[in-house]
Amino acid sequence: MRYLFLDYILDTDAHVLQRGGINQKIEPQVFDMLLLLVENAGNLVDRDMLVDRIWQGRVVSESAISARISATRKAVGDDGKRQAVIRTIARRGLQFVAKLKVEEEIPPVDDTPETAASDIPLHAKIRFTTAPDGGQIAWAETGEGPPVLISSFFPSHLEIDLKVTDIRELIHSFPQNRVIRFDQRGCGLSDWDMPDDDATMWSDEQKFVADAAGLDRFAIVARSGGVLRAIHFAAQYPERVNCLVLQGGFVDGRSVRKGANYDPDHEPIEVLIREGWGVPDSPFMEAFGSVYLPTMSRAQLRETMVFFNQSANAKNALRVRRATNKLSISAILPKVKAPTLVIHSSRDAVHPISEARKLAAGIENSELLVLDSPNSVLFDKDPVWPDYIDATRRFLNLHAK
Repeated sequence: MRYLFLDYILDTDAHVLQRGGINQKIEPQVFDMLLLLVENAGNLVDRDMLVDRIWQGRVVSESAISARISATRKAVGDDGKRQAVIRTIARRGLQFVAKLKVEEEIPPVDDTPETAASDIPLHAKIRFTTAPDGGQIAWAETGEGPPVLISSFFPSHLEIDLKVTDIRELIHSFPQNRVIRFDQRGCGLSDWDMPDDDATMWSDEQKFVADAAGLDRFAIVARSGGVLRAIHFAAQYPERVNCLVLQGGFVDGRSVRKGANYDPDHEPIEVLIREGWGVPDSPFMEAFGSVYLPTMSRAQLRETMVFFNQSANAKNALRVRRATNKLSISAILPKVKAPTLVIHSSRDAVHPISEARKLAAGIENSELLVLDSPNSVLFDKDPVWPDYIDATRRFLNLHAK
């Protein structure tokens, strides 16, 4: 569906806002708010409708709502005085007032490099590279510009990922970059037979992908377990990394943290994986997901767990979990020379904020950004998601050349 007004096009299939045929940078919540308004063009959209749609009914401050309204106005060239597109109805709500045209059919896209680099990469070409032991590693690239390698959490799946909103939004957040993704061994489209040596899991696979993609120096954006791989690579090959953005990472695995009482047979998350992974509609998998994503809606959480089940088996998930539990990267942090932005949720119950402080303290050229969230892995419906994306963009613009 495409909504046309003034010289703007809001394209729900591509999830972009265009002005004069040029894609505009727009945050996910701003897109959702604008879509809600155009879907109700001419009608009143009150506060309750905004909160239900944009924040899924969660408690949200008036200042946060006002900030999103202001950002939505700005995205369409409006402001509180002009109100040519979005009109405020005093003490009642908002109304979309611009002349609107709706197109059901999407015309063919001009597939020039400029368009391809800025569109959402729904059909990224999948490639494969071969590790020395013969294992296949799947990777994909989209866009053009300074290269950014995304080091994702386990499991990933290059095709299914693009159906997951927060992953799609993350990729779409870098329209000026060449974005490279890969599935580590044991999941997705890569070989599910994992290498015998855990060290290969942590750094070598990224090197194989970077070499196959012809990357010399590049930025790495990592989340959760992907932070471990990013740190290992940056420490081993400092000359190849120009900057790092690390969200939800840690220095010491759960079994080696101070005061840890680790029993592999009774470790809570491992129990949930053993009992629920691969079982349709398993409450154990739902509980597993809620540990990392406590504010995610039940429907979205179930969808995410289906994605996990399709992307890896329980055996590999347990191996990755156990390897991370016993790992400590404190000794290699001083070897990381690239400028680093550490982003962490203030109320992360999986990897407490103390782990982020250790991470930032151990890397000489680093800074720490703490966001007010309980989610270990940030996702698109988290109120702090725009802050995460903004900080990542600014850091990449400064260092990813």
